[in-house]
Amino acid sequence: MHDAVGSDPLEVLLIGAGFGRQHANWIRETDGLRLKTVGYHANKKAAEELAREHEHCDVTDAPLALIGTGRYDVVSIVSPPATHEAFLSEAMKAGVTVMCEKPLTDSAASAENLFKLYTERQAQVHVTFQWRLHPALIRARSLIRDSDAAEWSDISISFKHNFLTDNDSNWAWRHTGGPGEGALSDLGSHMLDLLRFLFPLDWRVTSASFCIVHETRNIRGADAPCTSDDRCDIDLETAARPLKARIGCNRASDNHPAITIAISGENRKILIDINPDNAAAKFSLDIQGGRPVKDLYTDVSINPYQFILPARGPSIDEPSAHATLEDAYKVQKLIEEAKSLFRNS
Repeated sequence: MHDAVGSDPLEVLLIGAGFGRQHANWIRETDGLRLKTVGYHANKKAAEELAREHEHCDVTDAPLALIGTGRYDVVSIVSPPATHEAFLSEAMKAGVTVMCEKPLTDSAASAENLFKLYTERQAQVHVTFQWRLHPALIRARSLIRDSDAAEWSDISISFKHNFLTDNDSNWAWRHTGGPGEGALSDLGSHMLDLLRFLFPLDWRVTSASFCIVHETRNIRGADAPCTSDDRCDIDLETAARPLKARIGCNRASDNHPAITIAISGENRKILIDINPDNAAAKFSLDIQGGRPVKDLYTDVSINPYQFILPARGPSIDEPSAHATLEDAYKVQKLIEEAKSLFRNS
C-alpha cells in the first residue's frame, strides 16, 4: 500500500467490468491512482479487455479474497447491488478506502448492517453520487442556501434515459426484485441524492407508483420475466415546513436522455437541464422583476475519484459535494420507504 501524499500512485482493485469501464476511465484521469486489478464474476472477456487498456493490470475471479491482502489502497465496487454488502464489509474491516456505486445495497437490513459497520470503523467510503459534482447543481445549491428557505415551495426532478427502451437487455439483475429495484434504485437513487443535496432536510415519501414496460425481456438471448420497475414516480415532503418534491424516473424512455431539475418559489424559478451522456447542461434563473440568467455548461467533469486524494485537494471547492456511505444510507432509507408504501397501498 502507498501513502496518498507520496509520489507513488494508490493502487486500485476494481470489482466489476461492465460499468466498471467508466470507473476505470475516472481512475485513469485521476493523478495519484493506478488501476491494478479488475475483478469479475462471469464476464472474463470484458475484464481482460479492460485490463489490457491499463499498464501492469491483471484480472481475478475472486476479488473478495484479495481485499484484505494489503495489496490495494482503494477498492472500487461496481458490481450489482446485491453483492455490495459482502465487498463493502470486507473492505471496511480491512481499513482500505472504498468507492462504491449506487445504490448502497438492495435491502433495508443490509443498509442497516453497512451503516453500523461504517460508523463503528469510521471507514472511508465514498459513493458515486457524481451528479452533485456538476457545477450547475452546486450553483443551484448555493442560491438556495443563500436565500430564505421559505421562498421555495415546489421541486420537480426527473431522470429519463433510453438504455432499456428496447426489449433486449444484458443485465438480468436489473429486472428482478420487484417494484423499486429497477428505475428507482438505479436512476432514482441519484435523484433522491440530488434532492437531499439541494435541500438537506428531513424528507419522507408520501406516495410511490411503479410501472414495468416489458414484462418479458430478451436477456442475452433468452426470454426472462421482469419484475422490477422501468418507470417510477415518487412524491415527498418535509416534516419541518410545507415543501414538496416529485421525482420521476424512466429508463425506457422514447425521448433523448435528460436530467431535469425545476425548483420554484413565490417569485423565482431555477431550471437545469443536463445531458447525462456528456454532462453538458443548461442553467436558467428567473426572478420576478429581474433579468433572466441563462448559462451553458460544457466540458464538465463529474469524476468522484478526486475525493480519494484529499491531501492533494479536490478541484471542487464545495465540501458537501463529497458523497459518503452516510448519504447513500439515507437515500436507501427513502427507497425502502417508497417500496414499503407501494406494497401496503
